[in-house]
Amino acid sequence: MLAWTGPALVSLLLSGSMIGRTSWGRDELATWEFAHLSVPDLFRAVHHIDGVLAPYYLLMHLWSVGGYGVVWMRLPSVLAVAVAVAVAARAAYRAWGFWAGLLTGTALALHPVVAAEAVEARPYALVLMLCTIATVEALAPGPLRRRRYAAVMAAATVLHLFACLVVVAHVLIRRRRDLMAPAAVVAVVALPLALVAHAQRIALAWLGPATADTSIRVLRAVSAPGDYLWILLGALAVIVVGRARDQARRAAAPAVALVLAPFVLLVVASHLLSPVLDARYLVAAPLGAAVVVGGAAGVVRRRPWLAAVITVAVCAAAVPGVRAVHRPRIDGADYPGLARILAREAAPGDGLEVAIRRSEGGTAAGVAYYIGDHAFLDDIIDGLPDGAPLTYRREFAGPGRTVPASGPRSTTWLVAVAGTTPAHDAVQRLLDDGCRIVGDHALGELVLYQARCDHLP
Repeated sequence: MLAWTGPALVSLLLSGSMIGRTSWGRDELATWEFAHLSVPDLFRAVHHIDGVLAPYYLLMHLWSVGGYGVVWMRLPSVLAVAVAVAVAARAAYRAWGFWAGLLTGTALALHPVVAAEAVEARPYALVLMLCTIATVEALAPGPLRRRRYAAVMAAATVLHLFACLVVVAHVLIRRRRDLMAPAAVVAVVALPLALVAHAQRIALAWLGPATADTSIRVLRAVSAPGDYLWILLGALAVIVVGRARDQARRAAAPAVALVLAPFVLLVVASHLLSPVLDARYLVAAPLGAAVVVGGAAGVVRRRPWLAAVITVAVCAAAVPGVRAVHRPRIDGADYPGLARILAREAAPGDGLEVAIRRSEGGTAAGVAYYIGDHAFLDDIIDGLPDGAPLTYRREFAGPGRTVPASGPRSTTWLVAVAGTTPAHDAVQRLLDDGCRIVGDHALGELVLYQARCDHLP
């Protein structure tokens, strides 16, 4: 039992130490916004953006009956990762023994991508849980329970479209005849979501092309971050030379398929359709890496000291990546820092502008949330069903309080995502109006400009 409860406890302890100390990210704030909407308003809002995430937003709307606090909204992800870790560890324990189970679960729990998604109010942790359950089902000996498998993968696809790519990996590692019917069910579920995603592909405008450099960087991030590469290569070597052909077939081959099949498909889609290559969309890749390491532990299970060495090596390799995500901000938007600057320097009568792209949901809500402006937040949420404006214009009326702008002001504070077209256009508009930029603050992926317009009151 310790082989799978131990890693799950590690995951819960790690997530528990991070869940409340990291500030909201932009994407999480989009979840927070949509969760506030009534069901009719939610479906009106997703006609403009994030239609493919409507099922997840609906789920979080129901979950928000318990509140909208950062810990409560992230709790489903925390629990989902712990379940995924326990399921993967238990399956490895049954197949290869105690050390394999312990190491598979630990490697998955400590994977930096998994540790980060465990404390984000986004669908990726839930999708990892469902894909892990389906993968265990696909790898289990005996006849495939097709209805259960189809239901689990269909649910994963509903929560996030790219989960359907994991079915391709399962087809590669199991008899195709077993998966024909379930794969058809998942395809039927994925098709309307794919059409919605294509129609709203502006939501992925922030993704760059899948060049060789970016592709390798994403592949490393999801499968072998940092020193994980040497651990994976060593584990593969142990499996290959360990005189365990069956072990190689049951560990190395499925792991490689889980990592490479969705990755290759996303790269191809990025070139043929629209850029879609991102580490968070390769939800099963960390599971594949964990299976490789666990399989190596299974090969050497008669030498507990060697399995213990592998465990220590995995933990040591994971430390830098886990420490990188164990910080006050995960998503990179430093809203608390922005709020401190505005509280210190903005004066009543100053203007506040937030310029965004349609795909940058949550940006304005983050500004309002962290400066403590509840009236601004209410205006943002009220505007979502009708397609919130791309430029929010407010006027400071006191500490942490703004009102709709009555007109241009002599001092304007502009917030935008650094390096984007809206940021450039908003700055240019101020310059064209005879204003000058007297200061700027880099706040992670955000930038805060201070503009002076001496000819205005």
